[in-house]
Amino acid sequence: MSTLDRVVWAIVITALFLTPVMLLATAEGLPLAHTGAFGEQGCNQTQCHRPEPLPGPGNGRVQVEVGPYIPGQKQTVQITIADPTASRWGFQLAARQMSNPLVQAGTFSVQDSQFVRVRCASGSALPCNGSELQYVTHTSVGTRGGPRYSVDWTAPSGDVGPVIFTAAAVGADGDGSTNGDRSFTTTVTSLYAPTNQPVLTEGGIVTAAFPYRLPQGVVGHGSLITIFGTKFGPPGYAREVSQLDLVQSLLPTQLNRTGVDIIVPTGTSGEIRIPAYMLYVGEKQVNVQVPAIPGAFVGRLDAQVVFNRDQGVNEIRSNRVSVNVQPVAPALFTFSDGRSAAAILSAVPGGVPVGTFAGARPAHGGDIILLFGTGFGQTQRNLQPGDFATGPDSLVTSLGVRIGGLALASGDILYAGAAPGFAGLEQFNIRIPSGLGPADLPIVLTAGGLETQAGVTLRVEP
Repeated sequence: MSTLDRVVWAIVITALFLTPVMLLATAEGLPLAHTGAFGEQGCNQTQCHRPEPLPGPGNGRVQVEVGPYIPGQKQTVQITIADPTASRWGFQLAARQMSNPLVQAGTFSVQDSQFVRVRCASGSALPCNGSELQYVTHTSVGTRGGPRYSVDWTAPSGDVGPVIFTAAAVGADGDGSTNGDRSFTTTVTSLYAPTNQPVLTEGGIVTAAFPYRLPQGVVGHGSLITIFGTKFGPPGYAREVSQLDLVQSLLPTQLNRTGVDIIVPTGTSGEIRIPAYMLYVGEKQVNVQVPAIPGAFVGRLDAQVVFNRDQGVNEIRSNRVSVNVQPVAPALFTFSDGRSAAAILSAVPGGVPVGTFAGARPAHGGDIILLFGTGFGQTQRNLQPGDFATGPDSLVTSLGVRIGGLALASGDILYAGAAPGFAGLEQFNIRIPSGLGPADLPIVLTAGGLETQAGVTLRVEP
């Protein structure tokens, strides 16, 4: 998948599907060495869980939140189990050296022994012998204390390379049998922080709609932006926001302990840090929504990637990179060719040359198409960054549309406002005038006296 495809689809709030692995959901914790990874058996080998998932869409998962490690420092690891049908929960977690998965990495300690306990691989209580693996699991009381659990982890005293956290979890319906229960596994990597500092690319903050620097070189308040750099995660890492990550129905300000601070100058030497809203984290890019900035700020501000925010000595910050910001900076999303406007007609791509996508076709006179953008300014209901539009919410700024140089009549601009169900995304419903084409016609939207980027086209045929 191209970088641009990732940028476009990172806006969509998706559920991540994990392959079910069968686990024993006992009230006193899973049998030791049952994380379903590195040769550890799953419960299908002990016939304790049925192999098939629950009926309906597979929207359950287990998630482990842990940041890069600093030798000898303690951080809190959070385990979250998402299963909409569950009324009881259980899990097991281990931390291993990637170079030798049979060797323990660091040490665990529980915050509340009522819900969570730690056992050595031999079955004994802490402390364990030498490099013996440690397993964190739920207690009997803990099965009703989910679906979120926390445990403290003290990192190894030196660089042991990447640390792999393996986790297994169960969402149970509480009927006392295995029928209807569901199980999940995941792995998460914690890197050695001193040699894995995140680095932002100079000039690498751009609109997410068109991830190349615009002529005006600005991004808008509350708009979706992409930040390029290196070492934002392990090699090949990719994490999109999901329903599980939302905080009080808002986009989160961290994804797996990765966040972005927007740093706004307040005077000759003062500044304030405002966490951005996270959409996507990859090895070399993050996608975020610009947070609310006090006043109608216009000027340069800085962005900085931060790991383990507010975790004391574990907090790690990148270099700072600047970008110009103003209330309105409109940009149109395009398909992966970087040229064709991301238009939808009857739930399939429209207004693009035939063959661009399966089912794609040109737009015709009289068609109503949907376009998408970001940075078009405030809405009538004053939708705030991080929040999702629950329905139509028109822009405060009037919108203009030109296709092939022809300005659309106001009656052909049917809607211009927040895209329902999304954050930071604007939607435009327009009717294509008759008599245009056949050609790839330039399409330009204007808001607040500013135009969207040049070079975007719409395929129109009579």
